[in-house]
Amino acid sequence: MNALLRFIALIATPAALITFLLASGFFRGWSGHAVSFRPVDVENPATFDVLVVEAPGETTVVSWKADLVRELGLRADALMLEPTELPSTAVATTKPSFALAFTIDDGETTRKLSTTSAGTLSIALLTWILLIVLRNMYISGSPWGLEAPEPKNESIRPTSSSASSGAPRRRRSQKGPPPPKRRKGSGRRR
Repeated sequence: MNALLRFIALIATPAALITFLLASGFFRGWSGHAVSFRPVDVENPATFDVLVVEAPGETTVVSWKADLVRELGLRADALMLEPTELPSTAVATTKPSFALAFTIDDGETTRKLSTTSAGTLSIALLTWILLIVLRNMYISGSPWGLEAPEPKNESIRPTSSSASSGAPRRRRSQKGPPPPKRRKGSGRRR
């Protein structure tokens, strides 16, 4: 059981944490204006890809909740091309690297929104469970077996009388050719 706890503490949990941080955009940052979003063919999408213009020639595409995009009134652009000048619907947005929240300033209010969601947490949890199941399959051959199975004992040989006398019995290894036969007699005379 200690090996399983070490695996959980040293491998599965850090891997799930890194997966959560990557899915939440923890290492990513931007500072610019959200100008447009890419429409999708789904009737009620959960998210939209939003184009953020940081500087002329520098753009970033981020994923925001559909309700937020509709509320901000961003324009739809299937090609997600950078505009020559910022439209009146552009919204200032900032997210520092190594943070789990971003800000939106639409001129009237400034809001701080989280980059995490139930989906990113579930991806991390599934990663954690998958790593533990793979570890169990490698160790015990079963996804639910926590430890290696005990080796099965073969039938125990009955002890002979010479073995019980305490004198060790030498056995010749079965590998290689048999020893040469002993010659009878005194050998060849000259």
